[in-house]
Amino acid sequence: HASKAETSVQIYLDADNVDLSQLPPKSVKLKNSDWGINSCSSYNGHPNADKIVEDEVDPRNADVEYGRKCIELGVDKVVDEVNELWIKIKKKQ
Repeated sequence: HASKAETSVQIYLDADNVDLSQLPPKSVKLKNSDWGINSCSSYNGHPNADKIVEDEVDPRNADVEYGRKCIELGVDKVVDEVNELWIKIKKKQ
């Protein structure tokens, strides 16, 4: 049920565990309820009229470079948060 981002991350981390051939070809639209793939708008209760997976979250558009970028952004965010907490701790000492 992974979206483009989750699938891309998995391809980056361990491509052998991703089998996109299990999905229909890109010419076939993926229905949210058939594949359990949702966008933020679907999760927020506002799916598109056809309840079709949008191209920007379609796992068939996943790639290793996008996965690398997702991981790097996540790591950068964690590093920033740790640095902010460290500064707060140092100020209290």
